[in-house]
Amino acid sequence: MHKHWLNALAVAALALGTVLPYARGNDTQLWLKFFVEGKLPQGFSVHLEEELRYQDDASEFYDEETLAMLKYDVTDWLNIGLGHRVVQERKNRPVYTSKKQDDGSLSYSKVGDGDHYWQNEQRPTLDLTLKIKLASWRIDDRNRFEWRMKDDGGSDYLRYRNRLRVRSPWKLTALALNPYAYGEGFVEDKPGLSGSDMFNRYRLATGLSAQFAENIKGGLYAMLQSDRGKVSGWDRFGVIGVDMGVSF
Repeated sequence: MHKHWLNALAVAALALGTVLPYARGNDTQLWLKFFVEGKLPQGFSVHLEEELRYQDDASEFYDEETLAMLKYDVTDWLNIGLGHRVVQERKNRPVYTSKKQDDGSLSYSKVGDGDHYWQNEQRPTLDLTLKIKLASWRIDDRNRFEWRMKDDGGSDYLRYRNRLRVRSPWKLTALALNPYAYGEGFVEDKPGLSGSDMFNRYRLATGLSAQFAENIKGGLYAMLQSDRGKVSGWDRFGVIGVDMGVSF
């Protein structure tokens, strides 16, 4: 057990040391997720979650996401999930000032943000998750297909996400603390994007899950999200995430 403790701490320290120096980026956000999940007969299960996101160093609430999903264990190594996510995202209205040019025409420049509105998105979702074990390490590869329908007047489009997650075999203390890490890439078939530009987001995260009681579990994680910039390079921000839920 002592050796497992040292190994777990070494893995956690290495993962946090890799992610956290870059996690600050342009912002540090707080993401809170609350969920309920439970098993149903014949290999089915249900998952409900509510996520609240805060930006600007966790001072401004800007995103609410609600997901309902029905899952089915096809085999020990394959799970299929079909669900629907509803997103409400805060969008600021820009404020412009005008300036009269020498030729009498007017030019406009942005001076800041004014009021805001909430943009709605409906997102049907299909998950195909492959699961394996290697020497007691659990590995799952989630392939997520999302059909994005925003009320911004644009066309609907498909987004594909691939998340590869590794969970350690250790469950430490009475809370069964379990270190894990994952990487996730995003590819969007969005109008105006082509070639390598379709790969426009990736995430790197490390965290600890915990079992607080027989039916109550949760966890804490640190994540770095990188989004392809509109001009060049990648825009990055860090996330501190907290999960809490009931499982039955």
